[in-house]
Amino acid sequence: MIYQFAIHERLPQGSAMQDCLMFKLYRKIKESGIKSLTREEKDYIADCLYGPAGNDTSIYRYMGFAADFSAVLNRYIVNERYYGWREYYSADKTALRKSIGSHNITEIIAI
Repeated sequence: MIYQFAIHERLPQGSAMQDCLMFKLYRKIKESGIKSLTREEKDYIADCLYGPAGNDTSIYRYMGFAADFSAVLNRYIVNERYYGWREYYSADKTALRKSIGSHNITEIIAI
């Protein structure tokens, strides 16, 4: 679900939703499923959600709009070396390993 979480006069209605690649990928997953994504698109989603610039949640925020990817991505429980068990949403295990770093992962369980 894509929704607007900030409302103010400087934010035109729906302006960020047409330009952002993550929102385009969200709509692509909703329409045709995860299998329609390329490897680069899967890696891009995982990097934006959990990479160095990510926020460790399945919600992507951009210019007053947010997309909750937990409804369209697969759910994984990951045992990380220093953090223990954590929940992640990703297109597949490979993209998740690339974004988190495979040296930190002990085990990944698909749910």
